[in-house]
Amino acid sequence: MANSGTAKRGIGGTLYAVALLMIAATLIGMGGYLLSLGGSAYFVLAGVVVLAVMILVWRSDRRAAPLYALFLLGTLAWALAEVGTDPWPLVSWLAAPIVLGLPLLWCWLATGRRRAIGFGGLALAVAVLLGVVLASPVAAPEAFAASGTPDGDGDWRYVGRDIGGTRYAPLSQVNTANVGKLDVAWTYDAPAQISEATPLKIGDTVYFCTFDNQVVALDAETGKQRWHHDPKLALHRPAKFCRGVAYHQTEVAADDSPC
Repeated sequence: MANSGTAKRGIGGTLYAVALLMIAATLIGMGGYLLSLGGSAYFVLAGVVVLAVMILVWRSDRRAAPLYALFLLGTLAWALAEVGTDPWPLVSWLAAPIVLGLPLLWCWLATGRRRAIGFGGLALAVAVLLGVVLASPVAAPEAFAASGTPDGDGDWRYVGRDIGGTRYAPLSQVNTANVGKLDVAWTYDAPAQISEATPLKIGDTVYFCTFDNQVVALDAETGKQRWHHDPKLALHRPAKFCRGVAYHQTEVAADDSPC
């Protein structure tokens, strides 16, 4: 016979416990790898807590819900320390843990009294979240307009040419009257398969990357290679493919810097 701290576990509870186990293993395994690279310890700690919650769920122990609630509070505190009150980063931190805890909330609200308390707490939490979102500073519309204004030169400094992603080039040499007469100006034999990302063109140089993260700079006029960097990565998974290059200009770079 179950005591006051336990309840009968059905097929739903069993499936939920298995899901928690898989998530905990992923968090501990991948989080441990991230930690070994100098990353955050949050994911390992989260995996340990989720594993503890899984054990309680498997034992049909009602203490699983309060423990997970403490985990959510800890996640909220960690998220605020990492990203502040910026709404969208907070959503990315909190959405998955909250969704994962909904079955526990549903089971915990088993009695009318707890249901009333729970819904009151949920309403308070939603009100606090809305307050955080509404109180967060939002960039003025003119700031967005300025960021999306195309530059007057012919450079292509971003994937979408400008910060606003307009993909508009104010060049008049090529138009509907002569585009059909264009011919190949030059070709380049890349060291590996080229990424599908848009190359960048700054000044008289074109920059792009290959699928295995090699970066190449070419003379835009002649196609001659100016420099080539090969990080010699040991690729084991397609997820490590290069997704494009970014450009940053500084006046304090050393004369012998590679770029």
